[in-house]
Amino acid sequence: MDPFAGYKTAIDDKLGDATAVLDALHVVKLGTAAIDEVRRRVQQDTLGHRGRTRDRFTGSRPSSAPDGRTSPTSSGSG
Repeated sequence: MDPFAGYKTAIDDKLGDATAVLDALHVVKLGTAAIDEVRRRVQQDTLGHRGRTRDRFTGSRPSSAPDGRTSPTSSGSG
């Protein structure tokens, strides 16, 4: 079942003896969202920002094209 409260309420109203069970997809989705929220909060508390270019904690680096261009739309041979 989808974790939407309306579904649970409808099932409880019409099928009082039924047991509501979440499917694996929604369980993983809820767990991933909770972990992601904690990760963001810890990073914000620890670093004081959401992540920056060349941040050693996030591993983000400026993107560049294979031929050294900094933008895929700029020409490499000027």
